[in-house]
Amino acid sequence: MILWTKKISLATFVLFSVAAMASLAQSQTCGQESPYAASDFSSQYVDVGQPGSYFEQAATCGCQQSGCNCGGQSAGLLTIARALRPFGDSSCFESYRTLFGGWNELDDYNDAAVGTFNDGFVLGTAKGIYVNSNTRIERENTWRNNSGNEWTNNGVTTPFDGRVNNFSTMLNVIREFQPISRVTPYVGIGAGASRQDGEFVVNGNNLELDDWAFAYQGIAGLRFQKSCNVSLFAEYRYFGNSETDLENPNFVNPAGNFEYTAQNVVFGIQFKR
Repeated sequence: MILWTKKISLATFVLFSVAAMASLAQSQTCGQESPYAASDFSSQYVDVGQPGSYFEQAATCGCQQSGCNCGGQSAGLLTIARALRPFGDSSCFESYRTLFGGWNELDDYNDAAVGTFNDGFVLGTAKGIYVNSNTRIERENTWRNNSGNEWTNNGVTTPFDGRVNNFSTMLNVIREFQPISRVTPYVGIGAGASRQDGEFVVNGNNLELDDWAFAYQGIAGLRFQKSCNVSLFAEYRYFGNSETDLENPNFVNPAGNFEYTAQNVVFGIQFKR
């Protein structure tokens, strides 16, 4: 009960902090009313940047300000976006950046013994492009961190001292629903690579993680439109990577196979360019 109270308190603090950041950013984005205030969305499916479209914005906002030259786009993402053009409805690719953070609940290590972890944190950034009005791709860099809790072997439980870090680089594809609404649900999948770096002490023995692995994730979230260029979002993520070795420097063979899987609840902010 105490743990959930702390989580709710932290979530409230994060939401207020992100809302404050968005309010500051809003004053630098749109001087006119958001397109979502319009009552006629009958032309929502026309090309991005055209009158009546989802991305139609005030003169000082988004792609409109430079005739669909959004600027600051990653060459790699732009190449992928152009390759996906036949599946979209857009000739203009609007870019964005996100900043997010939240909880990281790392699943137990369960091999010859069981190691449990304390709840940790996840922090990340992403840079993305809208392929069309409701599909986007993004490149994400994320850091996850957890400390050890308990180690149980042959029914004997001892302290599990140390920390594990996971650094990942992912390519995500995200599909949004009801993109003309102020509240937009979305789902996504991602794949990439992660590096685990951890050191633990169990009964005087050192255990280490230091390896790269294939990484994957599933995403489900809600995006809240704050202004034409600023959104807040809340997400659930399931993240994992392929097995790596949990090394014991005192022995030639690894102590066991470690498969990093975690669940995340994150909050963040998105800035459109």
